[in-house]
This record gives sequence, C-alpha cells and structure tokens, in this order.
Amino acid sequence: MGFRPEKMKIAKISVIKGLSRQFLSKISKNFELDIIDLVKTANMEPSPLSEVELKTVDLQAEFAKLTQLIDNVGSKSNGTMNLENLTLEDLNEKAQSLLDKTHPLMKKLESIERLENEVVEFTQIISSLDEIKRLNISNIQDIGEGSHFFAILGFLKGIHRYRLEMALDQLTGGDFIFIPVPSGKVKIICLVGVMKSNHAALDRLLSGLGFEELKFPQELHGTPTEAIEQAKSEIEKRERELQILKQNVKDLVEEHELEIRAMGEQLTLEGDRLTILQRTQFRKEHYIIWAWLPAKQSKRFIKTLKQTYPTITAEIIEPKLNSSEFPTKVRNNVYSRSFENLVRGFGIPGYKEWDPTKFLSVLIPIFFGIMFGDVIDGLVVFLLGLYGLSLNPKKYSKNAMLAELQTYIDKGGSVLVTIGTTAMIFGFLFGSYRGLGGHHALEVGLPILWFSPEIEGGQFALLELAIFIGCIVIGSALLIQFIGALSHHRSEAIFLPGMFLLFYIGLVFLVFTFGPNPTLWLSAAEGTFDLRALQTIAQYQEEVMHHHHIDFSSPVGAIFESLKITHWGIPVFPIPGTNLSYPLALLIVPLLLSSIYHFRHGMDGIGELLDYMITMISNTISFARIFAYTMVHGSLSLVFIQLFSGNAHTLIEFLPGMILGGFVVIPLELLVSFLQSLRLCWVEFFSKIHFQGSGYLFQPYREQRMFTTVEI
Repeated sequence: MGFRPEKMKIAKISVIKGLSRQFLSKISKNFELDIIDLVKTANMEPSPLSEVELKTVDLQAEFAKLTQLIDNVGSKSNGTMNLENLTLEDLNEKAQSLLDKTHPLMKKLESIERLENEVVEFTQIISSLDEIKRLNISNIQDIGEGSHFFAILGFLKGIHRYRLEMALDQLTGGDFIFIPVPSGKVKIICLVGVMKSNHAALDRLLSGLGFEELKFPQELHGTPTEAIEQAKSEIEKRERELQILKQNVKDLVEEHELEIRAMGEQLTLEGDRLTILQRTQFRKEHYIIWAWLPAKQSKRFIKTLKQTYPTITAEIIEPKLNSSEFPTKVRNNVYSRSFENLVRGFGIPGYKEWDPTKFLSVLIPIFFGIMFGDVIDGLVVFLLGLYGLSLNPKKYSKNAMLAELQTYIDKGGSVLVTIGTTAMIFGFLFGSYRGLGGHHALEVGLPILWFSPEIEGGQFALLELAIFIGCIVIGSALLIQFIGALSHHRSEAIFLPGMFLLFYIGLVFLVFTFGPNPTLWLSAAEGTFDLRALQTIAQYQEEVMHHHHIDFSSPVGAIFESLKITHWGIPVFPIPGTNLSYPLALLIVPLLLSSIYHFRHGMDGIGELLDYMITMISNTISFARIFAYTMVHGSLSLVFIQLFSGNAHTLIEFLPGMILGGFVVIPLELLVSFLQSLRLCWVEFFSKIHFQGSGYLFQPYREQRMFTTVEI
C-alpha cells in the first residue's frame, strides 16, 4: 500500500515431474510467483513434450472449438467438476471419450455456425447489391473473365480512388472502364474493366491498393434487384434451418454442457502448465523453476513447502541484477486502483520508481472538479459512471461504435463516479447549475457557497487559486524528487532538487505576498501570504447578499452566514536584524548555493540550472489552464442560456437553454476537462518527480476456474 513497488526476491524451486501439476495448482492458489521464462531470458531451448503431453495439447484445441460452438448457441451451465486428481493419461482418455460421445453434437453445432455465417454473408451482400443498382448490371454472374475483356467488382478505400484511375489510364492508354459508386462508408464500391491482355497487371495494381473483390454466391444471379430478392429468400431458408437445428441440439447441449466446459477448462489449465514447464529447466526428472516472489512472502513460501511437499526443495536468492530487470508489483487501495490504467497509459512504474497512482487519484478529481465544476453536469457524469459500473461486457450493443463507447464507460466507471462527485462539489461552491451561475443563480435563489467566477472579482480569485494549486503540486513533486534522490544515496539531491525546493517555496511566498513585482520583494519586508479567494470571501458574500437583498434569516442567508470565512493568511516578517523578509532569504540563499554547485560543472551545469528554473516556472504557469477551462465551460453553457432563455427571470424560463446546452456542453467539456486534467498530471507532475514509466508488470501465475474445483 506504499508509494514504492514491493521488494522482490527470486525463488529457485526443484520439483519432481510427478508433482509439477499439483505444485503449480498450489502456488496459484496461495502465493504470487511470476515464473521466469528461461527460453526468453537465457536463450534456452524449450523442453520437449512427451506423447501424452502432446495429446493433451491437441485435445485442448478440440475442446476450445467445441466450447466456442456451445457459446454461439447461447447456452449457460451451472455446477463444477473435480478433474484435478486424474493423471494426465486418464484425463486424456476421459477427454477423448467425451469427444467421441459428443461428436454428433459437434457436427450439428458446426452446421449452426456455418448457417449463421451464411446469413451474415447474405445480409452483407444485400447491402452491397443495393449500392450497385445504379450500375445497370444485367447479370451479376457475368462479371469476371470473358473472351476479350476482364471486369472485376469490389471495395476500395476512398482515398485510393483517383490514384487507381490515374494508374489505369497509364496502364491501358485510356482503354478501361472505371465506375465508382459513391457510398457513405470509408470504402467505396467500384467496377473496373480492362482488356484481357492487361489482366495480370491489373491484379498487381489492385493488390497493391488493397482492393477487395466482391463475389456473389452461385445461388444469386440476374440484376442486382433480382439478386436482392433471391438473397432474402436464401436468408429465410437458412433461418428456418437454424431454428430447427437449435431446437434439436438444445437437449444434447444441456445433457453434456457441464462435462464439456469443465473438461475444456481443465485441459486449458493443463496446456498453460505445460507451456510454463517447457520454459523451465528439466534435469534428471526434475523441473528447476525460477520465479520472482515478493520478499514478504518468501518465509511463508519456504515454510509451506516444507510442511506440504517435503520432497520439493527451494531456496530464496537475493537477485543481483539491474533494477530494469526486476518486475514491478504495486498495491493500491480500492479507490486508487481505478486510476492505475491512467498511470499505465503513460508507463509502468520502474522497480525503484515512485508509483504515482495515489497522487493521480487525488489530483485528477480536483483538477477536473474545478474545470467542470457544475452541480447538474457533475451529476450527469456521476450517473454515467454508475451506468458504467453496472455494464456487463456480454450485453454490449451490437453496434460497433456504441459497443466501443460502452467499453470505455465500463472500464472508467469508478473514475467517472469520482470526478462527477468532485464536479458537483465545486459546482455547489461556485454556484453553477447547468451553466446557470453568478447573478442568474442568485436571482432564482440558488446559493453560491464560496465564490462565483462569473461575478466581478471571481475570475481573478479563480486564476489565483489555479496558480496556487499548481504551486502545491510542483512543490510536492520537488519534495518527492528530493526524497527519492536521497533514498538512492545521491548527494547532489541537496543542490538539485533540494535547494530548488527551498527557492521555490520562497518564490511562492513572495509572489502571493507582494505580487509579481521583484522590486517589492526587495523593498517590502512585512505582509501577509493570502489568497483572494479566501481573503475576500466574507466581504464578497455580504456584498452579494446585500446587493440582491437576501435575508440573513432565509435558508440561503443561513448557508452564507455559516460558511463565512474571516481574513486568512500567513504573516511574512523580516529576519531579525535585517530588512529582508524570510521568503526572500529562502529565495536567495538556496539559489546562490545551487548556482555555485552547478557553475563548478561548467556549461553543462549552467544549462541544467537554467533549464530547471525555466521548466519549473513554466510548469507552474501551465496550471492557469484550470482557470481557462473553467471559464470556457461556464461561458459555453451561458451562451445557450442566452440564446434560448435570454430574457428569463425564473428557473422554469431558464430550463430550455439549460437542457439544450447540456447536449453539446456536457460531452464536449467532459472530454476536454478530463484530457487537460490528465495532461497536468502526465506532463507537469510526472516530469517533476522524474517518473519514467520504464518498468514491466509483475504477473504471477494464476489459474482461473469456473467449472472445475481442486482440493489440495
């Protein structure tokens, strides 16, 4: 559950061949061993399989096919079987017997699959025939090679249309036929014809352009319109056959399904085990298995082996390898785990790197919440996340585009719930309700719990808040980088980033106390480090309430009164005996020490120093995009309200603009705000903690069981 990957050790295990299957099943259930592939890492030849093992592999393929055929008829089975205690020879014999017994069933299932494929094929042909009606073809079977002429009909990517036409002109000297059929698809249908002597050259040309010939079954002939009717008739005939066949196999499937699925699963497990054992050392009837093992499991692993399998010997080795050769195993809590894929989109943490997942799980919701801050918009995202959590991949839409969208929503369901929640929170704080914010929100009685970016002064408060968040993030990243460098015994960490962290803290205090004017930093020694968003909030709330005549005793007034914040700030004072403020000392002293250290390394050191300073400041300013995208979100929503509810004064009158704007603003800003939040983490934060993402995942051996059980 820490910020670093777990420490790893290597286990060297000697297993007698007769216990290898049982051993792999045991470790799959109780330990995490990432078995090392010696064929890949040590260029070793795979261990040969015996005749019995080869038979197992062949049977695995047969049952995989049979199971897939059963899946196609939509059957489901309940229950489990225990096949683990059978020897490999007995398992093969039982599998072969079951295969022989269900041979008639397989034949019928194959017929069902063939008929279903033909129905799909004829359906696609109908679509193609419908598009080529305008070609005035008298008989679709006449297309092909004639006595003097060759014609071909097929699909071509639209971008290759003019290229093909120019190539045909050059190839034939203008003696060709080329009729493209416009289509809404990426590919177009086109008819190409040349003299028979150019047939071979045309084949080469079309092959290079990825041309896909459109062929028609012998059952279809005549004009495209006539062929469409024939295709519909063929579909009806096959659907009748399918209905009869599915009814016939229903009882047979129910009788044997559990046996088939359990046997298929067990054979798959055996095949996986054989693949693993092939890639280990085999010496004197023993498999020598090398595997990565989390260090904290090593003692329990050795103890369990001694108690359960006294004949199996094992030793734990401290690997003396480069960190790049170690696998990465990270543990995150239930909440942070949903953000792991966002980190992996950048890269897998290296063995000695920080795992930024927990940081990401905090930063992205905050960034997104501010940029997308709206109560109703946030609620929509929250409900979309709940929908994603309820999705079942087996029930995705048949439409390819919609199914792909459902995949993203499914995988990101928990993230959507989180960012939707923070968007609602900031929506309440900013007083934004589907674009109805600022004076409009107060006019209809909707509260602003903190400040509104749409009211005078709110924009600057938001910009200052965005930059301040950036300062916290960059400062935290510098601290993480400093701790990481010290943990690796790098003394230069004191100067970079250690001194830079102090310099950065001093710079932040000076800017937020005296402003961005360097002359004030030198002349002024006293002040208060504060934020406009907090400093003026009480005054801002009172002005809003009095301006709109809101009664303090009303529900809205009571909320304002309870959330009123008094003046907040950190005092800045001079260092005793000097006229310099302590933030200025934090700025100057670390900068001098770091400069002296880097100047000793010549131009390379000076370049590194300047680069570090420039990127640090630019990374901080980059957080102004939080302000920018918050304003864009609010302004875009307000445009629709003004278009459709320009003269409104009540919530009901505002509804048309709020609803119509939601169809455009919510999907667009959801995508933009999320990508910008992710960018701030990937570019600004990851670069400052020096996250490389150059590791590879620890993948322990696991046996997934649904229809089989094992007792060990």
